[in-house]
Amino acid sequence: MLHKGLEELRKIWTPTNTALCHENASGFYRVSSYFIAKVLCDIIPMRVLQLCIFASVTYFMMGFQVEVNKFFIYFLGLMLVAIAASSSAFWVSAGVTVAGLANLLVTLTYVVQMV
Repeated sequence: MLHKGLEELRKIWTPTNTALCHENASGFYRVSSYFIAKVLCDIIPMRVLQLCIFASVTYFMMGFQVEVNKFFIYFLGLMLVAIAASSSAFWVSAGVTVAGLANLLVTLTYVVQMV
């Protein structure tokens, strides 16, 4: 689940930074509304839908207890990890203008979080 945040990093902030600055200066919208829309559009289709498929396959493949509440606890844990990973990718990419540097910093952040 951590690698999904890293894959999406290239498309999130760095390429649209110039356009966002221009549109913000022109008064089209604020940065906060752009960021909230970007996060919501990332969480629902890219995290929840894929996690439903991933969790339903892996939960029963690992032979966990067949109870609904245990499955939703597993799903919630996976969702929190995925949201934390994508949020850290958003956070790093918002402060960096070079995509390669953002990719390196997010990778280092994930390594520190795994320890």
